[in-house]
Amino acid sequence: PSDFCRVIGGLAAYHSIVLILWGIVSPREVQVSYDGATDVFGRPVSGSLICISSDQQAESPFYTFLVLVALVSSTLANFWAIRCRAIETEYSEGHFLGFAVGTIFEALVIGLPMTFFARKFPDSQYLVTGFIVVLSSLVAPLSIIIPKVQALRKFFDDSMARDSFV
Repeated sequence: PSDFCRVIGGLAAYHSIVLILWGIVSPREVQVSYDGATDVFGRPVSGSLICISSDQQAESPFYTFLVLVALVSSTLANFWAIRCRAIETEYSEGHFLGFAVGTIFEALVIGLPMTFFARKFPDSQYLVTGFIVVLSSLVAPLSIIIPKVQALRKFFDDSMARDSFV
């Protein structure tokens, strides 16, 4: 557990430093645009908020550093998941955890370029980012729960078959 905590702590510290430096070097501004519709009192009814940076070129190194670390860490996680896939445990979770890590890696490899290309369209970027977060958040817990549910189902099927002949 201490090795795992060191890795997670190191990644969290790295991301915090990069994001703090990013906020200092290239702060973002909120731009509000209204669509022109007003209520009976003349107040705007709807509009949109966009968070942009005044210097788009200053953001590129930060994106590069964050994406590079995400890809390297997920590649290493995939490597270790493949190596540990054959380890026998009570519920054979290694196979499912390897699948989870592979799915998260796939979401990063496919999703990160999509968010880069969709950054001028906030709705599309939000949708792609949401899919990445939901997929990454659901796959890991499901990979732990599914083997246990399968074992429980097999246990109940075996006990029902045994009890039906009595």
